[in-house]
Parts: sequence; C-alpha cells; structure tokens
Amino acid sequence: MPDTALPQPPRESRRALAGKITLALLVAAALMAVLCAAAMILPWWFAFREEQQWEDECNAGLHGCDPLPTRSTTWAPSSPGYSPSRTAVPSTEAGSLASSREAGTGPCRLIRPYAASVLRPQKVVAYVVRDGRLLVFLHADDASFDQSGLQVPAGTVRAGELPEAAVLREVVEETGLEGLRVERYLGASEYDMRPYADAIHVRHFYHLSIDLPEVPERWYTEERGEGGSAPIRFECYWLPVAEGHVLAAGQSALLGRLFD
Repeated sequence: MPDTALPQPPRESRRALAGKITLALLVAAALMAVLCAAAMILPWWFAFREEQQWEDECNAGLHGCDPLPTRSTTWAPSSPGYSPSRTAVPSTEAGSLASSREAGTGPCRLIRPYAASVLRPQKVVAYVVRDGRLLVFLHADDASFDQSGLQVPAGTVRAGELPEAAVLREVVEETGLEGLRVERYLGASEYDMRPYADAIHVRHFYHLSIDLPEVPERWYTEERGEGGSAPIRFECYWLPVAEGHVLAAGQSALLGRLFD
C-alpha cells in the first residue's frame, strides 16, 4: 500500500499563522494591562469626582456651605407658614463661598472625602446658649451614663434641607423649645463614627439663642421616631459653657468658637 503523507503547508503559511498567534497574545496582554490599570485608577477617580461634586454643590449653595451667615432667623412650629422641609433660611450677603474657598476658609475647604466607601451623612450640631450656659440633655431611659453620654441637640440634614433649617428643626424636636434664633455659623468638621457605625459624620455647628422671657431649668421631652418607633425621652438642662468639654462623641469640637 503506497505511503500517503499529509500535505504540508507552505513555509510562508506557517510563518503567517505564527505571526497571527503572536499578535493575538500581544493584544490579550495589552487588554489585561488596561483592565488592571482601570481597576487601580477607577476607585481613585470616583473618589476624586465625589470630592469635586461636593465642592461644586457647595459653591452652588446646595449644602448651605456659607461660612458666615449675616442675619438670623426665628423659627418655631407655631410660626406662620412653618414647614419642616421649607428652605427659607438666611443667605450670605457679604462675600461668596468661592472667595472664602480661595482664601482657604469655609467648610468646603475643610471637608474633603478621604474614604469614598464609607457613608458621609451631613449632620448639624446646636450650641444653644443662654446666660453663659449651654443646653444639654441625657437619654433618660438609658441604663447607664456610658450608653449615650451627655449631648447637645444634633441630627441629620434631610434631603433638600439646608443645614440652618435642619439645626432649628432638631432643637425643637429634641427639646420642645420655641423662639429659637440662629446667631451664627461656627464651622464644619468631621467625626469618624467607626467602629460604632460605618460612617464619617460631616458636622455643621451653629450658635443659637432663645427669644423667650423664661425657660425651664430642667425638663423632660420626647422625640417621636419615624415609622411608628417608640419615642425617645430626653432629660434637658443647662450646663455652664466652660464645662462643655464633657460632651460625648466629639460634640464639643467647635465649642471654643463661641468666644471668637
């Protein structure tokens, strides 16, 4: 039986095939390099864009990032036209945020996201001062002082709400006081809640006063939770401002600015 050999492709065809395989391998290696670079660069890029978006929103006044409100507003649930979501609050009449930002001042210069994967809720903290004393409260139903500590009125800024409106709302909800007046914006800072909570609070601090002839020395209030949750009882009283360093969870961070 005669030997039958398979026909061999020409040498040029073998070279062309080897060239195509080499090119395919090079293309695959290049794609892998691009994917690896994207995996390293994209997290940084998203964090950078988040920072830029925050600063742009501040410049547009969407977060109330005005370092120096120039006039005050009285607010209470009994006031005509009151609405918790109403944003009719003071605006800056002297200088713009952009100029303060260029000078290195104002909250937008201070607040720069450095942990994009961590929640960064916007918070407000109220220093309500009367006759040299600071409004504070305890959680009346806590088993011990260590559970929540001594606090001042504070809370979360709702969607579409300016910080100045939020701080007034929080004081009323937690203390029941009315006739509140925002004296001035003290500044902003960050507080890392970890490990208690996986969040970094962006806090806006305000100095408030009360336009009432008399206020109680010590009283109890209840804050109604959302979704039908049980109310939270607070024991409110007045503490000398000089003793405010005992506040829990870093709430005394900008207390010294009351004296600036």
